[in-house]
Parts: sequence; structure tokens; C-alpha cells
Amino acid sequence: DGIHYGGTSWTLDDTSGTIQILWGLHGTSATDLWAVGTGSTVLHRTGAGWAAVPFAETAHLTGVWSDGSAVWVSGQGGLIRRRTGTTWDAVAAPSTTAWIESIWGSSANDVWVAGDLGVIWRWQNGSWTDYTLAGEPFLLEVWGPSATEIFVVGEGLAARRTGL
Repeated sequence: DGIHYGGTSWTLDDTSGTIQILWGLHGTSATDLWAVGTGSTVLHRTGAGWAAVPFAETAHLTGVWSDGSAVWVSGQGGLIRRRTGTTWDAVAAPSTTAWIESIWGSSANDVWVAGDLGVIWRWQNGSWTDYTLAGEPFLLEVWGPSATEIFVVGEGLAARRTGL
């Protein structure tokens, strides 16, 4: 269930039907939202409300990002998947047991992920570049105002990288 702010007050937006904990939310508009959570939960909100989206793997999902044409999700054990159309495709990534907590992109061909063990990876045009932080900090969010300026936050840190 979600709560929606309508300009003057919050309204329960409970059309999802899920009882799972939702960890990630992203959208391109109020009628194109994606939410992910425990128990392989993926929800998509359109103008008609929330609907469950099948996700065949058993996983806890923590991050979601969409540009309106592709949807990316991340989660436990290094899980990263991309959906274009109606199927989820594995995105070959560096091997890790880290939870990928957050995912953000500047475009469908420029996507960043961050997670525990200091993991920060950038996917550009089909290949990954590793920007993992030393000391293996627990990272919770990645975001950028552009493709050339990226922020991560996590356990005891906030970091910025520019000039990419």
C-alpha cells in the first residue's frame, strides 16, 4: 500500500494488494511508477492504479529505476535485471554477493548501481565499469543530476564524483 500526497493531504493508495515491504520506488510520472520489495515483489502503477508484475526469481528487491521504456531492478546477491517489453533479462554484471541497494540512470544506456561492500558500478552501452569504494562501506543510494556528476550515500558517508 502506498500513500499519495494530493497537494493538501495524504491519501492511502491501496490498490496494490501487496502485504510485502516495499524498498524501492521510481517513476517518470504519477501514472508510470514502479515499486519493488521483499518476496520478489514488483508493482507498476498506471492511471488505473497499482498492478503486480510477474518476477520469476525468488529475491528481495531493493532498487528500481525506469526511463519509461526500460525498467531496471536490483537486490540481494548482486541481482540486476532489466525489463524491456514483458520479460526480465539478466544483465551480466561483475560477480558479487553484495546486495545492490540502489539503481539510477541518466539514460537507458547509462545506469549506476550501489550497494553493500562499497559496490558502485556503471553500465554504459552494454558493459560495466567498477568504481567500488575502498573499505567496503554500506551504500544505500546512488543518484545524479547528470551523467557526469554522481552522488552516493551510505553508512557514515556521502560522496560525489564528477568529470565522468
